[in-house]
Amino acid sequence: FERYYRSILALPGGRARAVILYDYLPEDLVRNYSTSDGVVSFKKVNISQIDKLMGLNDLRFLVFEEQVKQHPEWETIFMTDIKDVMAVHNPCAFVGRTPDKLFVGSQPNNMKP
Repeated sequence: FERYYRSILALPGGRARAVILYDYLPEDLVRNYSTSDGVVSFKKVNISQIDKLMGLNDLRFLVFEEQVKQHPEWETIFMTDIKDVMAVHNPCAFVGRTPDKLFVGSQPNNMKP
C-alpha cells in the first residue's frame, strides 16, 4: 500500500485522485493516509448485501460499478489493485484522446522492491 500511496502523490503534473474502496481498515490508517486536498481518499463500502458465494475478484467489480454510478462527474476512471500497482504517470490525457476505447492491461513481471 505504501508504494502505491507514494506513487499517487508523486505523479508528475498531479490531477489524479485515488479513491480507495474498503470494507475494513483501521480508522487510524484511513485518517493518516487521507490527504486534505482529496488526492487520496477512502470510501467504506458495504459488501454484506452481495452474494456470499461470490469471490473477492468478482465482488470488487460490483463495488466499482456502484461507485461509478454514484459519481457521474468522474471523467476518466482506472480501477487498480493497490497491492501490486504503482502509478508512474497520469494516463488520463492519453485516455482522453481515445475516449471510445477500453484499456485493459497486465504486467508480465513482478515489480521490483
